[in-house]
Amino acid sequence: MVEKGEMLTIDDGNVKEVVKKPPKHHTEKTLLKEMETCGKSASEEDSDEMMMSVLSGFSIGTPAT
Repeated sequence: MVEKGEMLTIDDGNVKEVVKKPPKHHTEKTLLKEMETCGKSASEEDSDEMMMSVLSGFSIGTPAT
């Protein structure tokens, strides 16, 4: 197991250049879906206090707004 801060020696390395496409732009439908499911993937381990500090000052509203 490698410990944090431990120095390693790499004997052989390969650099691979990859060109990727940027993510697709949202459509009205995909944007509404993201807004409706915002925060639903957060684990129960995340404390309510931490979530409120991250989301303070923000509101999502409804699809009609």
